[in-house]
Amino acid sequence: MGPLRPPWCRRNERGGNQVDLKHALRLARQKVLALWPELASVEPRVAARSKRQPTARLLSKLEVPAAVRATSSEAEEVTFTFAGKLCTPEGDTIPRVARVTVRDGRGVVRATISR
Repeated sequence: MGPLRPPWCRRNERGGNQVDLKHALRLARQKVLALWPELASVEPRVAARSKRQPTARLLSKLEVPAAVRATSSEAEEVTFTFAGKLCTPEGDTIPRVARVTVRDGRGVVRATISR
């Protein structure tokens, strides 16, 4: 039996995990609202990325323990980019770009913002 997946994470046709975009977007919006409320109303751009892992055959050839081999399937990440502008009291605008990465079985794994 493989590792447990949260209910919002499902298998894709190649056997790897696939992120449910609706739930991932909700997680990303919650994180942005908590950290950068000025970007909460921004509609994000979405970019999915597949991470390729070594095959089970190669891992066994390299004598990697079986516990590590069981968790090394394809993993999918989705990055949401929230781009907005912040107005200063002096009337200037500062561009703000926040990126939130959601991974298939782990939820939000990274949240960064430009200066």
